[in-house]
Amino acid sequence: MNNGFSKALAIADYDADPLRVASRQFDIGSTRSNITVLADRSSTNADGTKRRELDVEYVINYGDGSKNERATQTIISGSSAGSTMADKSICSVAENKTDWRFFGNREIVNTFTTAQNERKERALLATGVAVAPPVVYSKFINLGVQDPANVATYATLSGPGIKIAGVDATLKLVSVRLLRDASEFVGKNGHFVDWRDTESFRVCRTAGAAGNYATAETADCVTNGATADRWGFENMTTALAADTGFDALGVVAGGDYTIKIYNDDGWKTVNGQAGKTPIATYTPRLEKLPFSAVTLAGAAPASDLFAKVLTNSMTVPDIATAVRGRGAFSVNLTYSQPAAMPDGRKLALGSLYTFKQGRQTVAQPNFNPASRSFDPTYPATSATSATVAVPAASANLGLPTYAEVTFSHFNRNGNNVRSLYTFQ
Repeated sequence: MNNGFSKALAIADYDADPLRVASRQFDIGSTRSNITVLADRSSTNADGTKRRELDVEYVINYGDGSKNERATQTIISGSSAGSTMADKSICSVAENKTDWRFFGNREIVNTFTTAQNERKERALLATGVAVAPPVVYSKFINLGVQDPANVATYATLSGPGIKIAGVDATLKLVSVRLLRDASEFVGKNGHFVDWRDTESFRVCRTAGAAGNYATAETADCVTNGATADRWGFENMTTALAADTGFDALGVVAGGDYTIKIYNDDGWKTVNGQAGKTPIATYTPRLEKLPFSAVTLAGAAPASDLFAKVLTNSMTVPDIATAVRGRGAFSVNLTYSQPAAMPDGRKLALGSLYTFKQGRQTVAQPNFNPASRSFDPTYPATSATSATVAVPAASANLGLPTYAEVTFSHFNRNGNNVRSLYTFQ
């Protein structure tokens, strides 16, 4: 059991997604070094068998030059008897071997915080004409709660820099399964009919289509819906504004975020989590801050440090027309890799993906219920060209209102740098 995945769930996840193996191709040829034992525990299980557990930390050295400098894992020798699954059931088939093998962190969901920098180059979906200003910058942290075993309904989150109206606050996040399937969310903000089960929980909002995040104590999730899984400043017309806004929040590198996981119906009522007992509590650490947006932006958008499309087999207006037409199409791209980052760590391409969303029907008066699709491809991490096959819109998407092509780069140490070409 690791980050909400049992072995069976992990196998099913790979079997269900033909691109899942390609998404991990960067693992091929990787090596481990600097192995350190953090903890060594010996125990006797209820059935009398023995188990020894080691928590280890090490460096993963990838073939593309990137490194995960603080990878961790728990391994065991002996019997796995008595170990629990995500739903608190006891593992039905225990192994008893002297071999060392992965035991996982035993966490029933996956929680994480990640530092993000973004560059968006924007065009109108209606025409393909550039939006003014054409390039904007964002600086934020991702707030991740993923539930592959379907054991949770909502969560609360607090930590350094989570402030509302200048006061330390706790947020309330709702499972995307509920946003997709629960009758209470039909037509509400965040009601997409095709959320994927493993996508991150979304934060409950205040009233209004452009509502901001609400505190956990005041959030009316059912009335106002839940959208986004990020905290910071987005789509700022200057990089300085992104830095100034984010830096004032008080987010700190090494800060721990308290995430409480619930599986009751406290999402249905205001402050419904009060008096409820979480089924788990985790404290993921924000290892790194986002980079200075000013440093990444440089003197001008054309020379900033982000990855950029160099040549394109379709014009921007033609891409906009193709998206509106809802049919499948392909785009041949050549692109630059990001320039050297301020910390000197190697960035590697995690995925090159397209995204579309919009209303289910042209005639519906409100945006929700809506449809969204995420379609990744995985070029070699050091590649500078790719053919991006954009599938036809699903039957759920009747009126596209937004699309993007995104280069998502990671340094494997808590920083994600993304370059987006958007149609809005």
